[in-house]
Amino acid sequence: MKKQSIAPKVEKFACGLCKLDISDVGEIVFIQSTGCFHQVHRHCFKSACFERQMKSRGMHCPDCDKEVQQYEIREYLSPEDI
Repeated sequence: MKKQSIAPKVEKFACGLCKLDISDVGEIVFIQSTGCFHQVHRHCFKSACFERQMKSRGMHCPDCDKEVQQYEIREYLSPEDI
């Protein structure tokens, strides 16, 4: 008889920015202000927000291209970054 695991199956997600698997739940950012809730790495999201702020461009979800609102960007950037 085959032994079944009782551990919950963890669904893997790929980061919409770097395309690598997100292995740690603590690393996930769910993009909320767009209503899409796509997932990206926290560090990738922060870097992308910073880069786009420096170039005065808006931040968009890498999966659906909906615009991320400023209040959500400010959650991941320090006041010095903005």
